[in-house]
Amino acid sequence: MTAFTAKDLGLAVGMPFLAVVAWLAPESSWPAIARFAAPLAATTLSRSPAALRSRIHDLLGESVDGAAIARELAACEIETNFQAMRDHLPSRWQPNIEFNGGEHIGGALDRGRGVVLWVSHFYFAGLVAKIALFQAGYRAHHLSDPGHGFSGSRFGMRILNPIRTSVEERYLAARVVMSTGGPRGAMRQLLTELKRNGIVSITVRPSGLFPVAVPMFDGHVEIATGAPDLAFASGAALLPVFTVRRGDGVYLVNVEGPIDLTESDRRRAAENAAREYIGRLEPYIRVYPGQWANWISA
Repeated sequence: MTAFTAKDLGLAVGMPFLAVVAWLAPESSWPAIARFAAPLAATTLSRSPAALRSRIHDLLGESVDGAAIARELAACEIETNFQAMRDHLPSRWQPNIEFNGGEHIGGALDRGRGVVLWVSHFYFAGLVAKIALFQAGYRAHHLSDPGHGFSGSRFGMRILNPIRTSVEERYLAARVVMSTGGPRGAMRQLLTELKRNGIVSITVRPSGLFPVAVPMFDGHVEIATGAPDLAFASGAALLPVFTVRRGDGVYLVNVEGPIDLTESDRRRAAENAAREYIGRLEPYIRVYPGQWANWISA
């Protein structure tokens, strides 16, 4: 593990700017400021601009404006930092959220087998979805990577990442962190929580021990199967969650109905779940392509 990176230096230098804007500028000005600063955030995206545009075109076709989508991704990255910074104020951040589908969570809990929320990796889901669930009376045990936040370096994880994770944790029952050796211990902890009829949330990612490749638009993406595997093993409901910001500035958090897991074989059940999830995901990407963070790693 790297002790310190050039990205860490850039983030440390940029933090005062993020704090000043988040604390002093009206929220309505954040999108414009983020778009203006987006070129400075290009280094936070793991793909080169050319590779990112190529991946977007591979999936959505050459007719889309891949460069515009890439710029919006960078702007969303900046805005999520404004949101986290604002939430450090005593008044906290107060987003305008429309939450739908809470009945699916309540119905699953009534069954007594727990709930696995499969949270689609749109940029604003990191904080907004947690706030929405908290306001609706639900607190999840959320699976998290040790490098979640800003950086995977030792300095970043110790100094920078808590700026974001401490905010998110306000709205969770617990943040269950995977060890650097793998996710097995964390997954056992989550399985125990499901056996208590608890709520578990896992962000949809391409990386995992045994990901599956599934068709999406004009290409394929990989999906980690930890969430459907947990739901299959515990009998919990697997509910996809989609979080986007509409054009009117309202954050939409949709908890959809259960994904089918009736297949008797665990691996086939996970593969079928991944395909069903992609079918539900595609309409959101069509409307909000610049908010889907997995372009960077898809």
